[in-house]
Amino acid sequence: MKPLPESGALADVALPRILLELYASRFTGGLELARGRSLKSFLFQDGAPVGSDSNLPAERLGVVLQDAGVLTAEQRKQVESHASKKGCKQAAAVLALGLAEPTQVFAGLREQVRRRMVECFGWGTGDFSLHPSAERRQDIQPLRVDPYQLIQSGLQTHWRLEQMLQELAASMNRYASPGPRLGSIARRLELDATVERMIASLNGTRTLGAVVAAASSSPAALAAFWILDVAGALEYSDTPRSADGEAALADIEIEITGAASAAAPAAAPAAVAARQKPDRDDPEVEKMRREILEKLERLDDLDFYELLGVAPDAPHAAVRKAYFLAAKRYHPDAIARLGLQDVRKQAGDVFSRIAEANEVLCDPSRRKAYDESLAGGGGQVDVRVLAQAETFYRKGEILIKMGDFRGALEYLQNAVQLYPDEAVYQSDLGWAYYKKSPSEPERGVEHVRRALELDPSNSVARFRLGVIERASAA
Repeated sequence: MKPLPESGALADVALPRILLELYASRFTGGLELARGRSLKSFLFQDGAPVGSDSNLPAERLGVVLQDAGVLTAEQRKQVESHASKKGCKQAAAVLALGLAEPTQVFAGLREQVRRRMVECFGWGTGDFSLHPSAERRQDIQPLRVDPYQLIQSGLQTHWRLEQMLQELAASMNRYASPGPRLGSIARRLELDATVERMIASLNGTRTLGAVVAAASSSPAALAAFWILDVAGALEYSDTPRSADGEAALADIEIEITGAASAAAPAAAPAAVAARQKPDRDDPEVEKMRREILEKLERLDDLDFYELLGVAPDAPHAAVRKAYFLAAKRYHPDAIARLGLQDVRKQAGDVFSRIAEANEVLCDPSRRKAYDESLAGGGGQVDVRVLAQAETFYRKGEILIKMGDFRGALEYLQNAVQLYPDEAVYQSDLGWAYYKKSPSEPERGVEHVRRALELDPSNSVARFRLGVIERASAA
């Protein structure tokens, strides 16, 4: 990336590029953003935003805390009145009135920084200016917002798919492989199943265009790859890598958290050219073949804990580690590299079920439901229903991010009908009812409230409920 000028137009230097450059240079100081009458300033320390100011009333701390369910509407008015009379910040007013704990105020201030910055990703025009400073304060570290997560949120919320694809155009015809920083950056992003499959297929034998083609309708996936590309986490070549120079899945030090599809990406010819046929004299290769076929035969009889080889009381970290090791072993591309093309499809089926096991066991609410279903003796049937519900949900989620709320309704309704006790499904269905045209706020409130009953800590659902209720009361 080119060094940033001290000031300029956002049309010339996109905001996410500014944030990546500030983080790369560990910038400490102020960033001011202005568009028309909107004026915002952000305090950075070592490249990460730790504070903010804005002249937009909707971004005041009282509103943020009300949206999070920390304050009621009446308490928010008390805070605004106290701050006005005393000439103090709303954070100080909240604490002085004893309306929230300090940890809740810190969380609100972090969310305020995030919200203020993400809104700026939607600015088509505007100006920025930098104000470097050598001052560093340890007392504001609790307010630090992760730059990568902030950028990902802003991109997938406000940038069009075409805009992200255009930004990646220069690298589309080059062969992509993992760079040294891939694992450290990707661990800090929110990765869905699509992104995980894309990262797993980065072995230098496919162009970036081929890798992202399957995700050309996913804002989350393209946002993640935009960050990996611009932050230098990917390495490129004008020619494909040979089989013996290929980056194996094991070399990608990243914790994979979601499910992969049953149909894993096909290996490029160069990836398997050295081994078109299995080595029948290699006992390890034949052992792997038998292991795949035996695992496939028992697939319907194994519960998710047995499949991953962990105890029913295994902690979250142990489940993730077991999944990562199993995914590396059964990934169809790894099987192809052994020359076991004839059992690649079977390996894909095993790989898909392993990914499904990880997704269920790493989600506390779904794991609880799964454990209850096992105790009732109907585990496998319930899990298949849950997997079908997840498929519907993922489709609805993509349509929501694309702004097609009416189109998302059918998928989300099916997801909720199949698995009504999943808070995320209920929350997204309620939001779709509210955002579609014509809006149905009553049905929206019904489902978002149900989401909060299922998961009182769901901050997204709490925010949505506040938005719908305020709009309905207006």
